[in-house]
Amino acid sequence: MSALDALTDHADLPALIRRLTGHAYQGLQASGGTIHDPRPGHQEDHPSFSIFKNRQGVWMWKRRGERGGVGTAYHLLLAFGYDHHQTIKYLSDLTGLSADTPATPLPPARPSRLKQAQDHRCPVPSQRDQHYAASGLLPLTAGTPAWLNLRRRGLHDSPVLRAAVLPHGPPQLGEDPLALGILHPDGHLLNVKLRTVNPTTSSSTKYRYRLAGLGSPAWVNPDYGHAPRLLIIEGELNAVAAFEAASSCGRYVDVQGIAGADSWPHLHDLQRDVSVYTDPDPSGDQAWIRLHDLLLEAGATSVQRLTPVANGDYCDVLGRDGPNALNALLDPPPLAPDPERSSGLAVPGEWPVRMYQLNSLYGER
Repeated sequence: MSALDALTDHADLPALIRRLTGHAYQGLQASGGTIHDPRPGHQEDHPSFSIFKNRQGVWMWKRRGERGGVGTAYHLLLAFGYDHHQTIKYLSDLTGLSADTPATPLPPARPSRLKQAQDHRCPVPSQRDQHYAASGLLPLTAGTPAWLNLRRRGLHDSPVLRAAVLPHGPPQLGEDPLALGILHPDGHLLNVKLRTVNPTTSSSTKYRYRLAGLGSPAWVNPDYGHAPRLLIIEGELNAVAAFEAASSCGRYVDVQGIAGADSWPHLHDLQRDVSVYTDPDPSGDQAWIRLHDLLLEAGATSVQRLTPVANGDYCDVLGRDGPNALNALLDPPPLAPDPERSSGLAVPGEWPVRMYQLNSLYGER
């Protein structure tokens, strides 16, 4: 088996199409389907582009009609403008397999993003553990370090933050750490996240969970699951800030706050327009790619990335400039044609793929 055969045999064609186009096609499921031709320059009025597995279990596509064609993930990438070497590199990144000819049997393909997220779902703790997680917590008091820390972020009087303090908490977190209640979308307590109030450069511990070993569940707003649009925000306090700003400006949205760039959102009610905010750094960029693929696979109608904040985070904007300023950042930038697309150069920061000059479509292998 050649390296190219190995890569195309393991390529998930429905996931590749969603990644290349940035669209969640109604007729495209994990098992395949028939959609409008997604290839540049091949628009059609009626869907005739079929995605299926052949008898060998390899994903294929076939376009019927006078502009028909057939191919694999390899040929589809060529149609999107990748040359042979770029296609091999892309398929290697997509499947997690080496681009070199394998000398040993290939490992199984990487699980889908949805399967990875399902495997990382945080369990609902027992009632006994929930009682323990909430035990010993005291309300915030004006003027205390935790209250002042939240006031700087504009969150000291937030009714949705579910904030408290834990007197004499873990010594690694300093005195009276901030305690954030993290609830499941159905209202059950999943965990309490403790955050140091005054982090120092000498301390590497900034937070910990009261219930160890239960993952890093995402924060969700009260009455989650009913708004037409969902925001997924990196950082729980940033998520609370976004929800507060949107609500104060009369905007009806749901918000999830993932704990960090390597965390996963809840899979509840993702079938709607979704906007994602991650930090403008390499980890945030990788998180955006992972979340983009997951959300489209899970059925989101559209997925767009929100513009990074130039100075600070969402909660910094809320505390410094107020809700109207933050609310203005909660709309994704409009997509505009980029002249570099026709030059053969990579277009940084657009979709997780890079568009190149259109190349000829190869025949069936």
